[in-house]
Amino acid sequence: MRTLGIDLAAQPANTSACAIEWATGVPVVSDLRTGLDDGALLEAISGADKVGIDAPFGWPDEFVDAVAAHRNRAGWPGAGEDQDLYRFQLSFRATDRRLIERGARRPLSVSTDLIGVVAMRCAYLLDRLAAWGQPVDRA
Repeated sequence: MRTLGIDLAAQPANTSACAIEWATGVPVVSDLRTGLDDGALLEAISGADKVGIDAPFGWPDEFVDAVAAHRNRAGWPGAGEDQDLYRFQLSFRATDRRLIERGARRPLSVSTDLIGVVAMRCAYLLDRLAAWGQPVDRA
């Protein structure tokens, strides 16, 4: 069994991956690389049995709905709501909000921080994998 962990960044220079072989029952790092572009990532992914990607896989539903409504000139969906609370919903995914409510440190916002660029890169990679017929579990 070969697993691959990817620390995805907006730019290839800051993107790293680590492959681990589990055949002997003892995990062995078989490949450790940095500076990976999309092609190198897709190649590494195709050689792994399981892959974990450290990157946001999407945006808050409320954010997507608000941006689509704004683009379509359909009015701001949260117009009748407390704007601070509404922007909080736009900024953080349901999982993020749950963690914050339980006292965890506030994570980076995929819709309002620079990590959004990483999410865009991740979305591209997942789309390419799906187009190749690879199973993509976004859980």
